[in-house]
Amino acid sequence: MAIDVFKTMIDNGDLAKLSGSSIKVYLVIKAHIDSRTGKSSPLIKTISEKSGVSIAQVKRELIVLQKMGYVTKTKSGRNNVYKI
Repeated sequence: MAIDVFKTMIDNGDLAKLSGSSIKVYLVIKAHIDSRTGKSSPLIKTISEKSGVSIAQVKRELIVLQKMGYVTKTKSGRNNVYKI
């Protein structure tokens, strides 16, 4: 399924529109997916540390990924929960 998402990104031209930081943030979120639930809930700090992208930039890239439909974000208590 992940291959389909990446192929879609390439085929529809979104890959060219996404920054390297967006891709890094997406990959870190994807790496933290719980295979049973399909949800991912790494902290913003964790995404920042694992991707090498500043916390402020992670927040901006999450907005981009949400607007493009690659990530949805919900809250579970104080934590963000992402779905790809």
